[in-house]
Amino acid sequence: MANGITEQLAIHTARVRYEDIPPEAIEKAKDCILDQIGVELIGSTLEWNKIAYRYVADMGGRGESTVVNYGDRVPTLDAAFVNATFGQGCELDDVGFAAGGHPSAATVPVALALGEKQRSTGKDFLAAVIVGCDVMYRLLAAVRPSSGKRGFHSHGIGAPFAAMATAGRLLGLQEGQMLHAFGIAGMHSSGTMEYGDASPTRAHRSADDHRGQTRIS
Repeated sequence: MANGITEQLAIHTARVRYEDIPPEAIEKAKDCILDQIGVELIGSTLEWNKIAYRYVADMGGRGESTVVNYGDRVPTLDAAFVNATFGQGCELDDVGFAAGGHPSAATVPVALALGEKQRSTGKDFLAAVIVGCDVMYRLLAAVRPSSGKRGFHSHGIGAPFAAMATAGRLLGLQEGQMLHAFGIAGMHSSGTMEYGDASPTRAHRSADDHRGQTRIS
């Protein structure tokens, strides 16, 4: 029997099967994935997001995963980074109103990039996105609204866990490995609201997806 909350959550994250997921959740996830890809396409055309694209394109590296719209094949971590920037950089992505954060921007870019590299099945891809969103929602529901009142950005708190859970599912992490990954993701969970009307909030998505996936890749 699990001894603590983190262990319980790690076991849940590792054990959930595609067949365990309610059909309505699967259909909703498909809608969210399509929405996020559409938002990424819009975001890829905006000048402030092209900064991230040019950075990744200039870095080069092993061609593992695809940059949305442009078609460049870059290292998986870089693809997740730039696509997540596109996915939130026009402020049209979904939001978890009850818990905060932007679950699709935290999970779909990771799942697309790593799923392409791993040649994951459609069911594995969907389950990874759904479980990643579930983890993020559970964690943020537990800390809000007090976290926001203390100046912490909800996406910065929850997205590293969502990205990690998504990647962990696609990599087939076992319960013990997932527990360690939760601990490492927790070291990177943060985010301040002290940015005013500037653009750093958009970088939360790309940085969090990158950090969450890096912990276990």
